[in-house]
Amino acid sequence: MKIIAPSGAVTTNYIDFYKEGCFVLEAKQGSDRHSKGTGKRGTASYRKAMKQAFHQALRYARFVEPKPPFLITCDIGDHFRVWQDFSESWLSANGNYGTYDSVKEIPFADLAKPEIKEFFYKIFTDPQSLNPEKIAAQVTREVAADLADLAKTLEETAEPQAVAQFLMRCIFTMFAEDVGLLKEQLFTEALETRWLANPQIFKAEVEGLWRAMNEGTSFGFQAQLLRFNGGLFADSQAFALSADQLQILLTAAKRDWRNVEPAIFGTLLERTLEKNMVRNRHLAKSISDAGWATSCQWLKYFGEKYGRVTVAVLPHYTSQNCSNCGETVKKALSVRTHNCPHCGYIEDRDVNAAKNILQRGLATQGHWESHT
Repeated sequence: MKIIAPSGAVTTNYIDFYKEGCFVLEAKQGSDRHSKGTGKRGTASYRKAMKQAFHQALRYARFVEPKPPFLITCDIGDHFRVWQDFSESWLSANGNYGTYDSVKEIPFADLAKPEIKEFFYKIFTDPQSLNPEKIAAQVTREVAADLADLAKTLEETAEPQAVAQFLMRCIFTMFAEDVGLLKEQLFTEALETRWLANPQIFKAEVEGLWRAMNEGTSFGFQAQLLRFNGGLFADSQAFALSADQLQILLTAAKRDWRNVEPAIFGTLLERTLEKNMVRNRHLAKSISDAGWATSCQWLKYFGEKYGRVTVAVLPHYTSQNCSNCGETVKKALSVRTHNCPHCGYIEDRDVNAAKNILQRGLATQGHWESHT
């Protein structure tokens, strides 16, 4: 491949292993016994040589199109290191790949593990399937579909707002257990081992769980639970569900809620309900409104838990305005890079929007922004 130096000089270099649209790999050969070649593993000279291999791969990545989502270094016979960056643009000298020490070694012996074998297979054949944003979007769509199915079974017997609040309490409970705030998969385990077999006890017991979460008290055989004081569980009302309805809830609970994208969940759920012709049109909007309110409650709760101030701001033009100079730069949703023609500032679209939101939040000095 051709490398163009800042001076304009062109040199020919050779990548050890490259697959277009997938990866750039640079290989070295270390040793456990002597310092020949790349050096003896564990020494400063060996580490220096492996870091150079990373920077060499990074340099090559700048001169291939499209930008490879994966960089790989390999100490032949010993280990791999794998970095990923799915953004299309270079936002810094290292892109978003990180530093040499930002990823761990994958020993060659681990290639026998099915999950590691699958990981490398996808790097070679379908790297975009490992894209965290696409994984999050897919999981969010699946969860939205699950809960839309449950909502449709409740719409004829309950008020839309009550259904929406019930679903939001279920959603937060499933999220809390997947991020470790609710220990030992308490909700999922109860669904699978108790409530599915005995649907008649679900309503009373889940209401008891939610009261315990609201008050920070014990539940069943569990020791004292964390107190979820964002207000979501102040009303612990649940519905009596059939075995079929509980199965839908269990399917949703078994998904990885750490990958659910709160920012798009409410919209997806509303669209799914509308697509499937929910009879009660107020239900879709009630769930969307409750989803937004729940997202705010989550942020407020985690802010209080970790000693951070949370401020709601108006979102208007946060994606369009330049966070550096304030000028409006109109762009379609498909345009993921903010490129300001007024001041020359270039940034990822979402990072630019986040900076605008931060500036608005700081300007309110801890108060909710109002609009008249």
